[in-house]
Parts: sequence; structure tokens; C-alpha cells
Amino acid sequence: MASVKNQLDMRVIKTRRAIKDAVVSLMAERDLSQITIKDVADRALISKKTFLAHYNNVFAVVDELQDCAVASIKDAFGGDAINFSVDYIVDVLMQIRVLATDKTSELGCLLNSRVHDQLMERIREFLEARIVDANKAKKGIVSVAGFVSGGVVAILQRWLGSDTQTQSAEEIANTVNSLAAAGLASLGESSTSTK
Repeated sequence: MASVKNQLDMRVIKTRRAIKDAVVSLMAERDLSQITIKDVADRALISKKTFLAHYNNVFAVVDELQDCAVASIKDAFGGDAINFSVDYIVDVLMQIRVLATDKTSELGCLLNSRVHDQLMERIREFLEARIVDANKAKKGIVSVAGFVSGGVVAILQRWLGSDTQTQSAEEIANTVNSLAAAGLASLGESSTSTK
């Protein structure tokens, strides 16, 4: 009995992976608004009925892809606290760059699509929450966290969006460190490391 359940679970996992791969593949070719359930089903070698057994529409697949992309960003930052030291940010940037340049990864695909602004907003929200959590006792932290997280995401977006990436990860990390230090310094002594 357990073996039948495991086979069903594996089929579900394989089908959902095929659907996600199909959406990623199609998003590399055309705009999301031009992708239909039939397109995805055909690419995944499944029926429309099978697609609908797993997702309500193509946008539901994209939402799940975004969840995966944000999870990979969270993994790159690691832990519960946020750290803006240069060495730490260089390490995070290098991990994000690898994911972002892989056009077949969830992050790489979404960054190169029209839903990339929505993804960047979710990343900004994640960073803001981490900064607020690390500095809960500080008055005014919410507005400062919004400023810092918005700036970090803008820097990251510009750096990842550049084909040449003329600035090194260390230069970007120094900029992020300076931005975070200036923002958090406005609150007084920071509990978040910036050096």
C-alpha cells in the first residue's frame, strides 16, 4: 500500500516539475500573457485536464515559481538576522548572480520576464522584514527598513540587469554596506552589523 502512495507522490512531483519547466521554457520565448494552458500542457506532454488537476491557471504556476525564487534568495541570505558586512554581502551577491544568470532557474527566468518587478517587490518585502526583525526596539525602524530594502533591491536590480556588470561584487557590497550603515545610523546604535 505504501509503495502505491509513493508512486503517486512521485508522479505528482514529476508532473508539477514538468509543468514548471514548461512555463519557464515558454517564458524564455514569449510574454507571459501570451502563454495558454494548452501551450504549457503541450510543452509538458500532458493534457489540459492534467494541468488543471494541479494548477488553476498559468499565473498560479508563476506564483509558485516566484515562491521558489524568493526561497532561493532567502537561502542566499541565510539565518534569521540580516548582516550588511561587505564579506557577507559579497557571498550573497555571488550566490544570487549564479542563480540569476541561469536562465533555466526560477530566479533567472523570472528576472528576465515581465513579472520581474513583482519578484523584486517580494524580495524587497523579505529584506524589509528581516531588517525590522533585527531592529525591533528602534523607533522609526519601519520607514528606515523600507528605505534600506528599497535601495538594496534597486542596486541589486541594476547590477543583475547589466549585461556587462562593470562593478564587481565587492564594489556593490560596499555600496550596499554604506546604504545600510547610513540608514541604520539614523536610528542610533545599530544591532545589525555593517562592518
